[in-house]
Parts: sequence; C-alpha cells; structure tokens
Amino acid sequence: MGYSRQLVVTPTAVATSPDTPDTLGPQTIFLSYGRNDWDRYAKIMVERLRAAQLTVWVDQQYIDGGDDWMDAIDLALKTCQRMVLCVTPDAVKSKYVRKEYRYFIKNDKPIYPILCEQSELPFELEGIQQLAFTDAPATIAAIRRGRLPAITPN
Repeated sequence: MGYSRQLVVTPTAVATSPDTPDTLGPQTIFLSYGRNDWDRYAKIMVERLRAAQLTVWVDQQYIDGGDDWMDAIDLALKTCQRMVLCVTPDAVKSKYVRKEYRYFIKNDKPIYPILCEQSELPFELEGIQQLAFTDAPATIAAIRRGRLPAITPN
C-alpha cells in the first residue's frame, strides 16, 4: 500500500500539541531523533519549534495505521527542506537516523544538529556546527536565518 497523502502547503498550519501533526510542506522541518529520545528531547524540541511558529514533521504524527511507514518518511524527506537532528548516543547509532541525515547531506539540504547528550559524532556530521539543546533561542534564530552560525554541509 503506497503513501498517498495530499500535500497542503499552508504557512499558518502550526499544530498546538506535539501529538498533533503540522501541515507537510517545503517549509516544514523534518525532525530526526532516536526512538528512545522522544519524551526527553524530541517532544520538547517540537514544542519549542512550534512555539516559534515553525512547522515540524514527526514520524509519530504523520504515519497512520495501514500506511507504509517507509513511504511516509520518504515523502517527508523529499518535501522538507531542512532538518533538526536531536543528537544523542542512541540517535547516532540508529540506522534510520543515519539514513535520514545522509539523505539531507546528499541533497544539500541544511541540517541543524542539536546536541541533546554528549555523543561521538559520525564522520558525516563532524564538520557541521552543533547547537546546544539548552539554547533554544540560538536554535530558533539559526533556523530562521536559514543557516548555522558557522558551517553547513557541502
């Protein structure tokens, strides 16, 4: 069964709860995180981004029962033009998180690594400026500027 959700691009479609999906469109931020990091980091990151009126795609919210989850993630990867990556030891070990950020690197899309827990970064991410999970204003400012304070992929 293929993923056939229609794309609706509405800049004001920011959900009020981290458990409710935003509208998927090019302005939507793809949130990549380790499965064990939802309650401690990812959910809080969703709340912070939405409080700043930014839209966020989270796999828990966009994949309905019966949907092909790989097709849903593929559609979001292709649609979203920026990624927030919650960096933890679990996340950098996850093969799905690696696939997600590698897709963004390959397609020259900006990645905003948020250091949630001290982690040894994989080679691909070592040259990308990281932001601290505890510094939400810097994260929001970098995303709004469309770039990190220092270097970005490529």
